[in-house]
Amino acid sequence: GLEDDTVVAAHNFIRTEWGLSNPHLPIAQDGRPRNLQATIFLGKHFDVESEAPAKKLCQFMDLLRFDVLEADEYRALPIPEKVQKLIERQDIYVGLVTGQREHSWLIAEASFAQGKNRHVIMVVEEGSTFNPTIQGRDYEQILFPPDLVEKSFIKLLQEFRSLGISGL
Repeated sequence: GLEDDTVVAAHNFIRTEWGLSNPHLPIAQDGRPRNLQATIFLGKHFDVESEAPAKKLCQFMDLLRFDVLEADEYRALPIPEKVQKLIERQDIYVGLVTGQREHSWLIAEASFAQGKNRHVIMVVEEGSTFNPTIQGRDYEQILFPPDLVEKSFIKLLQEFRSLGISGL
């Protein structure tokens, strides 16, 4: 009808007069997940050592307009149903690994996420005692120097773009 014609005319005017249009979507690489939404579940330790890097990582992902969810607190295995539901709601699982300690909780979450066909990225502090193949899987890893999680941001953005996430 008339309203549709008005909208089409307005879009054409914006394109031709101002040279504006929707951005081209990046093409995802072969063998990579496609059409992922900008949704992330952030797995992390619940202690002082992880607090600052997790806050910086969340701030970075918020600036990229990701919908980031986190669990409330650490609980013993198995993964609580509430956390499972949060992981299932998001397309990407990012595990933040810091320090020399037990990381079985994060490995369990990453394995669960991968089992639910979520894209898994582990952001790993150099020198941490993280063994990604403990579950027989080799997860995508982005390393960062101790206390400098922001050094992972460029590689994270490259990873997000290689997945073809809209708007990046």
